[in-house]
Amino acid sequence: MNSDLNMAANRLGITMRIKRNSPTLGEAEAAAAAEAILSGWVARGRQTAEFENELCELHGLDEGHAVAVSSGTAALYLSLWLLQAAGNRVALPAYAGQSMLHAVRAARGNPVFVDSCSPGDPNVDLHAVRASTPDLAIVPHMFGIPQEIKSERFPVIADCAQALGASFRGRPAGLMGTLAVFSFGPTKMITAAGAGGAILSKERSAIDQIRDYLTYADRDDNKARFNFEITDVQAAVGRVQLRRLAEFCERRETLFQIYRQSGVPFADASDPSSRPVRSFAVALSSKMPGLFEHLRQHGIPAVEPFAVRHLLGGSENENAYAFARTALSLPIYPLLADDDCAFAAETIRQFVR
Repeated sequence: MNSDLNMAANRLGITMRIKRNSPTLGEAEAAAAAEAILSGWVARGRQTAEFENELCELHGLDEGHAVAVSSGTAALYLSLWLLQAAGNRVALPAYAGQSMLHAVRAARGNPVFVDSCSPGDPNVDLHAVRASTPDLAIVPHMFGIPQEIKSERFPVIADCAQALGASFRGRPAGLMGTLAVFSFGPTKMITAAGAGGAILSKERSAIDQIRDYLTYADRDDNKARFNFEITDVQAAVGRVQLRRLAEFCERRETLFQIYRQSGVPFADASDPSSRPVRSFAVALSSKMPGLFEHLRQHGIPAVEPFAVRHLLGGSENENAYAFARTALSLPIYPLLADDDCAFAAETIRQFVR
């Protein structure tokens, strides 16, 4: 996405002062990847097992309650498969990414689109989820803003792709719902060398079933299986990144507070019991089209998190549509310099004052 923005800007004679995003990778990650490569074993193995165990430890679970996979979308698909989504109604947010819908379709579920909480809150309306009478639901913690997921009469997949490290009332986001899924792509809270995902559950038996699905070679039972495995090279990098998660969260929070000086509201938790992580910095402005152009002219690569044309469902999801028309995502990643972040905030302030 960043390269596309830069090419478009260059055609117009504009130089991007700030990168849209940049993974925070360094010598420790390079050394971990090299060690895995030189070990002579690069497929799923010891590094992957340790990565899974460390994800469990982060969430206060015993070993064996997490399984790492090739991507966040794969984690979603496998969770839907486990919960028998085929032929059943799957509630999912209207304000969400296409990958969520792709996973539901791949699992042969019937998507039911549900509106957001309010024009200023991107999280799905859980009351509307219940009213949609689903057989199961996907509830993401949008932009790292966790919402409380209580016990429901139907299974819930907590989508934590943007919320690793977030909590609600002291409870990690990954412990809410029947299953939790994570993504370790290059723009997420941590990355497993550019890709990867994981599934977490308080029920060990659920993870055992998914692990059995992944063990596809030399099986004699004729069950459907598929290769969604992560490699030890990815897991080795992911382990280093996981150890740096607290550092990343603190750095992102610092940048988020600098953005707040711009004078415009940002998508944020409304409940004091919610402890977000700043995977995104999403400014909300009724002047969004003009602000977008103003930032671009100053070399700041802001983007719409989800354009109206990319929303799921129809225009009857009024809150999702209202949010999409006012939301603008600004660069926020640990390597972003304070001065660049402050420049972006001041550029916004000058436009809206």
